[in-house]
Amino acid sequence: MSKTIKSWQVAAGLVVSAMTIAALVSCAKTPPTNRSVAPQEALDARVGWENGTKVILEIWQAEEAGYASALAAKLKCKVGDLPHQRPANAEKVAAAHGEVMAQFDEQGHTKYLALGADPRLVNPKVRQYYKDLKATRPDGTSGTVEDITLSGRTISVAYVSALRAAVLSGRDPQQDAAVQKIRSDYLAGRKAVAEAIDAYLAQPTSKP
Repeated sequence: MSKTIKSWQVAAGLVVSAMTIAALVSCAKTPPTNRSVAPQEALDARVGWENGTKVILEIWQAEEAGYASALAAKLKCKVGDLPHQRPANAEKVAAAHGEVMAQFDEQGHTKYLALGADPRLVNPKVRQYYKDLKATRPDGTSGTVEDITLSGRTISVAYVSALRAAVLSGRDPQQDAAVQKIRSDYLAGRKAVAEAIDAYLAQPTSKP
């Protein structure tokens, strides 16, 4: 009887030891990361930032493709006649421009809400949790996440100005160098922010 009990205890001990070793090996292979301990709100902000980038790209592409025709419709003229409208009807053109952009903004707002990407809510959270991270663009320029997110509004205004200038000068905004450069640089900045956040979240919380 004593031999049976002893054999059982030894076997049980071996099983427990094997389980302990397996658990230690598993922990060694997958150390905890910043992602695993980050507040859900911080992770949601990262998702919201990604979705926001998708919405911005969709809206800007729509504006480049449809702004000229929408503006011409408001002014009751042909697209090819838009360059002649600016000097003669500056106030009318400005009013029509405002109405057209308001329509695009409304479309964008609907898309933002649908994806949980309202920049008025997402951007402050991105700055709250990640503001000091360094984000490097493909061209080598860099800035903090806070700096890049705060510059977004200024860049958006510059984009709209370039879009309007291109159309009223008779150029296709989809091919206009100024419009495309602003869009490319802006999206590069947003991508740099996303990559900086992902790199931070992937870091282990402690050295193995």
